[in-house]
Amino acid sequence: MFEELWQGLSESLRIMLNADHRYVGLAFVSYIVSVLLYALRWSFILSRMGVRFPVKDSFLGYLMGFLVNNITPSMRAGGEVIRVTYAYLQTKAPIPTIVNSIVFERVVEAIPVAVIAVVALTGELAAGDLPLGIVFALILIVVGVFVGVKYWDRILEYIADKFRAREKLQLGNSVGLSKLLGDRVAVIVSALLSSGVWLLDVARFYFIAVAVGWDTSVYRIVLASVMYLVIGLVAFTPGGLGIVEGGLTAVFTALGAPASTALAIVMVERLISYVFASLLGGLAVAIGGGRQAWTLLRLRWRQTGSTQR
Repeated sequence: MFEELWQGLSESLRIMLNADHRYVGLAFVSYIVSVLLYALRWSFILSRMGVRFPVKDSFLGYLMGFLVNNITPSMRAGGEVIRVTYAYLQTKAPIPTIVNSIVFERVVEAIPVAVIAVVALTGELAAGDLPLGIVFALILIVVGVFVGVKYWDRILEYIADKFRAREKLQLGNSVGLSKLLGDRVAVIVSALLSSGVWLLDVARFYFIAVAVGWDTSVYRIVLASVMYLVIGLVAFTPGGLGIVEGGLTAVFTALGAPASTALAIVMVERLISYVFASLLGGLAVAIGGGRQAWTLLRLRWRQTGSTQR
């Protein structure tokens, strides 16, 4: 058994090491550009709320968030907390305003995610792969509803506890958030930027798949991208370690990739989204004032009786 596992891992390593470097490079570039779009979106949203937050600072805040997500078992809540803390230190804007900007991001982000999910499922069904389409549709619907209803409320409560601002946030019903949701320009521009991010995510998976020699339909790449999002949201280990790798490998295998190739795709992807992102996050903390944000965060944890991670 162990010999078979080792042989499979060795084959995946061989595939990864022999991957087309040009396409791997394109995958790295698409990742960086997607983070830039994330940063532009957050900066734009805050500007619509009357807060000046340069794209450079927004970019650094996102990188710090990626690092914290990758080293803490907080289901991405830790990354949002460090983003709020960093933005507060840079702008001195009210905490509820910054939190609402992040909530608005997630609300608008659901638009392109829903679109690409429908496109992928429609493509699979049109191709005659009915059982697979139904299975993934059910998974997306059930998990999507669960995440949409529960997940961000928990993040808001978590952030509110850290800053003792629960009474000010009026979770999900604040005036600031309602006004922002009624801002047509904010919604349209943010949705377009979110669409660009998810298209780049799909492109990244496509480049990686081509790099390791897996020839498949774009629909399946899109579906894998959506499932990656879902797996990442429910993963409770630091950076989703173990859960993301196992879940995403299973997804690619179910979508028709040989097991060794599926694992190679995941290894390259995690090299980008975990290792590379963590290194960039550490650099952002070192040069972008992240130490001050982390110190403030630890102080808030002590004040609220939470355990420092």
